[in-house]
Amino acid sequence: MFSDAARVFGSLLKRHRIVLALLYLFVKLLLCVNLIAQFIFLTLHFRQHLAIRVGSYVGFDMDSIINPLLVKDGHCDFVINQVQTSHRYRVQCTLPITEIYEKMFTFLWYWIFLLAVITILNLVLWAGFLFLPFLRDGRIAAHVNAAKGSLPDEHSITRFISNFLGIDGVLVLSMISWNSSELVSAKLTQHMYQVFREKEEEFQNAREIYAGEPGGGAGATGTEAALPMTDLASGTPNMEKLSS
Repeated sequence: MFSDAARVFGSLLKRHRIVLALLYLFVKLLLCVNLIAQFIFLTLHFRQHLAIRVGSYVGFDMDSIINPLLVKDGHCDFVINQVQTSHRYRVQCTLPITEIYEKMFTFLWYWIFLLAVITILNLVLWAGFLFLPFLRDGRIAAHVNAAKGSLPDEHSITRFISNFLGIDGVLVLSMISWNSSELVSAKLTQHMYQVFREKEEEFQNAREIYAGEPGGGAGATGTEAALPMTDLASGTPNMEKLSS
């Protein structure tokens, strides 16, 4: 099952596979922008309850620009009916529900601040894991080295990631690891590495035939020539160009 899944997965990968990873990071960036926008909104409207002075450092008063959203004190009109007369009164009153709303929004301010910090850190860590080789290659190498009788060198792991998996492949394997188990991701990685080695051997054999090296068969010219570019993830080289 893992062997079939590795071959199907490998056939879906193409050269310069980075679109899925960029979309994934873009969604995380949108989450950061959303949280920062909410944080700024709450800071501007409830700064007087959060002990935060906004705008004073640049020399203008924010109160003259943005009015408070919640009104605590107001004027209440009521009528007192007596025998044949009615008296209208207007007095200053306090709205108790506003104080409850203030506490709710104060808690929400700290909550959004915490979420924004965590989301930004998560975005930075994911970007580093996907694009920094010393963070990305170690996990893939550990999965490949876990297989019996498999001790690939560092250059082989680098070729496996750059020529076969790509950034999208690393992302999908990481998602499988965290949503399923480390064992499933490791087994799939090991079978995909075997598929990569098979493709690499086929590529090397085709290169020997094209370059006219010993064992290349009939039609060898004995001269060096450049082999046409091939995608190890998509299949074997273009044999029409080789035969020509």
